[in-house]
Amino acid sequence: QVIRQERLAAVGQLVSGVAHEINNPLQSISGFAELLRLQRNLPESAHNDLNVILRESARANAIIRNLALFARQQPGPAACIRLAEVITAVAELRHRRLESEQIELRIENSSTQPVLAVLTELQQVVLNFVVNAEQAILQSGRIPARVMIRTFDRDARVVLEVEDTGPGVTPEDE
Repeated sequence: QVIRQERLAAVGQLVSGVAHEINNPLQSISGFAELLRLQRNLPESAHNDLNVILRESARANAIIRNLALFARQQPGPAACIRLAEVITAVAELRHRRLESEQIELRIENSSTQPVLAVLTELQQVVLNFVVNAEQAILQSGRIPARVMIRTFDRDARVVLEVEDTGPGVTPEDE
């Protein structure tokens, strides 16, 4: 366990450093795109391209921010958070991978209540559910390939469900 914790700490430091190093050039890209967008003599197609650059830079920035949150070793105190924020962060991290494997990610968020939780720990749980669902679908080859994340309120509780089109859990493992 000590060796595993040391490895996790090393990975966390590595991810944090990489996130920091990527963030600097990304900020330059965004800044220059903003400056170019202010020029009036650019054709409409160039403005559209700059909007794409800015949108994708913002998305990459959000992914880096989420990676940095996951890399933190100190989870921090529990706080009131909305599950939608957790799910959005996980979706940003896994979207491209799921898309490349032709796995559809559906999100049905109807929860309106906050939950008391440690953000990074809850993100890790949801991420693990999504990765497990992805692996189950890929190993089984099931079509349609879909992961559904659903939240809803039930009295004073918030329910989070992750459903996939994989083979399911065997009765002996259930």
